[in-house]
Amino acid sequence: MHKNRYLLLLLMMIFLIPNITLAESLQDYKDKLAKKQAEYNAAQNKVNLTQEQINKLNGEINTISASIEQTRKDIKQAEKDIEDSKKKIEDKKTETDGMIQFLQVSNGGNIYLEYLFDAENYTDFIYRYEVVKQLTNYNSELIDELEQLILDLQQKEKDLAAKQKKLESERKELTSKVSSLTSSLANYRSEGQDIKEDVENLKKTVADYEDYYKRYNCKATVDINDQCLWLALSFGSGLCN
Repeated sequence: MHKNRYLLLLLMMIFLIPNITLAESLQDYKDKLAKKQAEYNAAQNKVNLTQEQINKLNGEINTISASIEQTRKDIKQAEKDIEDSKKKIEDKKTETDGMIQFLQVSNGGNIYLEYLFDAENYTDFIYRYEVVKQLTNYNSELIDELEQLILDLQQKEKDLAAKQKKLESERKELTSKVSSLTSSLANYRSEGQDIKEDVENLKKTVADYEDYYKRYNCKATVDINDQCLWLALSFGSGLCN
């Protein structure tokens, strides 16, 4: 009689508590759930931090792209300024050549050009000569300034080209980082999704066992395969403590 009773209890334990293969308590499952939830939170934190990094890098890339575009415009402007300065030099050289010819002696060096001979007296002649000389010096200095400006602009053009190259290299490097982070982000999200499924399954398991423990008035720390079941089924609820 007693043997049959215990055999019946053993069969009831097998059918009443499915999917239990290891000796664990409700508290063990709660601890597992808490641990898995912490893993999920950590995974979500990785996702959020990685997304923030991507957003920050994309902002830097946009800033660099704007700088590259402005640098290209500056280079074009420098090229235009160089061409304009070259043209001014040519114009001034032509004007200066005319002045020099105006000062030069023609026909064997005995006759000055009309401007000097129109002088009313020696003082006027000296004045006119100084005027022509100053104009010539002014044009010569202006040409020197324009030539120096061209050199400065050419150096500026080289500096801008170097700046553009550096910016493009930085943009390429940042783009590579974004690509790597985007790949990591996808992995973190996939990992988080898997952990989330584990969390949901553990929540369901905990809820099921909470109902079972409550039904038989068992403590959460009691082994679900041991005392709680046997005491509850053998002697009634309220004894599994």
